[in-house]
Amino acid sequence: RLAADGLITPDRTEPGEAGPERTVYRITGEGSRHLKTWLTEPVTHVRDLRLAFLLKVVLLRRSGRSPVGLVRVQREVLAPVLEGLARMPDDPDAIDIWRHHSAVAAEAFLDELLAREP
Repeated sequence: RLAADGLITPDRTEPGEAGPERTVYRITGEGSRHLKTWLTEPVTHVRDLRLAFLLKVVLLRRSGRSPVGLVRVQREVLAPVLEGLARMPDDPDAIDIWRHHSAVAAEAFLDELLAREP
């Protein structure tokens, strides 16, 4: 899909370790622009912190950039959701309890990321 969208292009092939040759791709100029934008966009759901957000933090660090801006924006975007989920209903069921604890953990995670960044 990335190649079809013009974001990557085949660069070379190399022997596979235990199978057929594999194609190595390189990012295009358009792909670089999309990547730079994507790396600054916060996720919209708490559940997306685990994969998409963490990937963005790792990629930012690997590229020598600080994730602080992304973490701050992420904290702002999720603040209303985290605040709502932090309040436990009077008679919580298992889902309410899970959401509550996930929200508390997500908030602590974002706060600690900010605290640990220079």
